[in-house]
Amino acid sequence: MYICRRYARVAQLVERNLAKVKVAGSSLVSRSKKLVAPSY
Repeated sequence: MYICRRYARVAQLVERNLAKVKVAGSSLVSRSKKLVAPSY
């Protein structure tokens, strides 16, 4: 049981980190689009 709980905690942390990365990535993409748009 202890190992399962520990693994579950790690899985939650990984999911949170992935969510943060996705949010950061999407914001970077939107920023880059804004910066690139005027050059066209």
